[in-house]
Amino acid sequence: MAAQTGDSESLLNQADSMWKMLDDLVESDPEAYKRFMEKTLKEGSTMFKPPEPCFCVITVLLPSVITHELFINICSWEQMPAPKLENDPIPVMAGELQEKTEQNSTYSVVDIIVNPVVTKGVAKSKDRKNLLVNVALDYLENTKRIQVSRKYRNAKKTFKGDPKTLRKYLRHGKEQSTTPTNQEQQKPGVSETPESLLKQLSSITVSESQPEGSTGLNLFEKSANPKKGLIEEVSSTNFSEVPVTPNYDMLVKEAENSKPKRVLVKVELPNVVSSSQCLLDVCESELLLNVPSMDKLHVKLPQKIDPDQTEATFNTIKHVLIVKLPIQS
Repeated sequence: MAAQTGDSESLLNQADSMWKMLDDLVESDPEAYKRFMEKTLKEGSTMFKPPEPCFCVITVLLPSVITHELFINICSWEQMPAPKLENDPIPVMAGELQEKTEQNSTYSVVDIIVNPVVTKGVAKSKDRKNLLVNVALDYLENTKRIQVSRKYRNAKKTFKGDPKTLRKYLRHGKEQSTTPTNQEQQKPGVSETPESLLKQLSSITVSESQPEGSTGLNLFEKSANPKKGLIEEVSSTNFSEVPVTPNYDMLVKEAENSKPKRVLVKVELPNVVSSSQCLLDVCESELLLNVPSMDKLHVKLPQKIDPDQTEATFNTIKHVLIVKLPIQS
């Protein structure tokens, strides 16, 4: 029960972070917000689309004194990885072997799922269809340890059973056995999680004036008294180490929407490319920034701020550190 509560709290925190990032993005870059939402909706429509039946073949299980038919439902699914080259092994996923009884007759059914690229053209090519069936039979024998006859015939219907049952793979797809023959593969973006969406959002909403085309990385802070992470890396580029004195701008921004009144500090770091070079520390009335080969920056803040709610992002395209310090209410 405790574990379930922890998971729920984690999901709620992730959802809260996601909404805050979306609020920041729609305000700072409406076009980036629009692109993100369109991309997410497009991927979501694919993500929540179950496998589709292609054709069904009938063979028999071995060894068996009494003929026991096996129906093999060949299905296609966008979430399955596709072979990179024509001669590459075909990634295959299989459902559980299920035994059914119908009109005093017992038979078994199994789903075989591949990428649509593999099933393309099988309706017009007997050779291509035969090849795919043999791949399925090999998979059942070698991976699932199910002995089957190599002789088969085509079923009249494209799917044995109710196609709606294919929706179960949306919930349990990862738990099924996926074998690209010689090594396991997973198609990128098969299942969007809150963590992956947060990662995408963090790459966009890293500052109030974030340039396009950046990449978000992890938050961190190095301090004698570690708090939560303060620096987020956006992207990277080459640099040469030349000692410079940091220039900075500081302004107070009024509360707006869900954002509190805050002090905004922008520091120019022309020779810094990574957040790992920055050591940032804040207290209620001061900000301290230490960067190798540069003078230490010590800023006295105009109002008392909340250090625990401070956020900072480092943009390595513009080489600017942006620190957001919420003012105490």
